[in-house]
Amino acid sequence: MSWRYPAPYHLYNLTKDDFDSKNDFFTVYRDEDLVGMLKLHYNEGTCTLGLGLRPDMTGKGLGQKFVEAAVLFIKEQVCQTIQLAVISSNERAIKVYERCGFAEKDYELMLAGDVLQEFLIMEYQEEK
Repeated sequence: MSWRYPAPYHLYNLTKDDFDSKNDFFTVYRDEDLVGMLKLHYNEGTCTLGLGLRPDMTGKGLGQKFVEAAVLFIKEQVCQTIQLAVISSNERAIKVYERCGFAEKDYELMLAGDVLQEFLIMEYQEEK
């Protein structure tokens, strides 16, 4: 919770409210260094993925490997559908998700901190 992203990504900063019993949280380490986290919510065969790299690790080309590893982990949980939500203006993340096999599904207004934001809902498309 102490990670702080710079603007415009500050809307991804976590609060105590993000940690509840409806979600599973996993930490990601590189050697002994905490570098990321996964937040998973399962509902009727769908896993909603939330993920974050430590702020000083972003923008260094690690995102695609991180997302690919998260997808593999979720597939091991025998989940039929994988979705995620990303702030519509976060073009950098959207490009990473598209390279990892996610496609646009819908848009939804959600609270990010104290601000109502438009989020793009993306769904993982299994390669045929």
